[in-house]
Amino acid sequence: MGRWATAVFAFQALVIAQAANSLIPPSESSLLYERIPPCRISTVQGDTIFVERLSAQQPVVLTFVFARCVGACSPMLASLAAATEWLEESSSPASVIVASFDSSDTPSSLSWMADAYRDRRRWIIGTVVEPERRSLLRTLQFNYMLSTSGPTLFDHPSVVYVIGQGKVVRVILGYVLTQKALKAAIEQARGELIPAYPLPDPRIPFRCVEYDPQSQTVEYGWGIVVLGSPLVIGSLICFIVVLLSSMHSSTHSETSYVRRPPDLSNPHACSGESQS
Repeated sequence: MGRWATAVFAFQALVIAQAANSLIPPSESSLLYERIPPCRISTVQGDTIFVERLSAQQPVVLTFVFARCVGACSPMLASLAAATEWLEESSSPASVIVASFDSSDTPSSLSWMADAYRDRRRWIIGTVVEPERRSLLRTLQFNYMLSTSGPTLFDHPSVVYVIGQGKVVRVILGYVLTQKALKAAIEQARGELIPAYPLPDPRIPFRCVEYDPQSQTVEYGWGIVVLGSPLVIGSLICFIVVLLSSMHSSTHSETSYVRRPPDLSNPHACSGESQS
């Protein structure tokens, strides 16, 4: 009985470990400038979009959902709509692709999304054509698994990819997006110069600037203090050395020019005559 219990426990641990590994979010450091494979999107309107060709002409914002999602998809799409609202009035081309990662979805099953966001002219909603879907998900490190909430539901990360010239230029995790972060990513995909930010790395405890993924902002870090410490300490030492040297020179000068007062009791001292 003990062996069976141990075997069952080991099997459960293996399943849990595999589930945890399957939901590891994409890594921006390994995906940066990764070229996406050729893939097509079958849209709700019945068109076919070649993602790689489209990204060669304009920046593409790509995110994955599935038709029956009752969790993070709705708030993430609402956040994406708010963060890309400025695109509707922008003269610069850019597209937003909302694609299903579920192989059982069809373009018609996503029609409710198209109806909900029909005022978004830049949005393309549809499914990825097989077998290109699997290749695209594997390249973009998008992992998902069946949810314990129901047999037709999935657990998956909320992630937005910004693609330019067929390559990944930014990966934004989380279903809360900001217009500032997304606009900067789209400008980067266009080849425009934007302020750089460091990728999170626990091996580097001090940085001059730090990126906060929650607020999606860049802030000054303790690395500024560490970097500037030698300059401050060196300047302070130089100041002390110069000050001490100046004080020593001043004391030496005063000592050199002090004259001995004349001896008034000696009548020959004032006339400069010497006594015999």
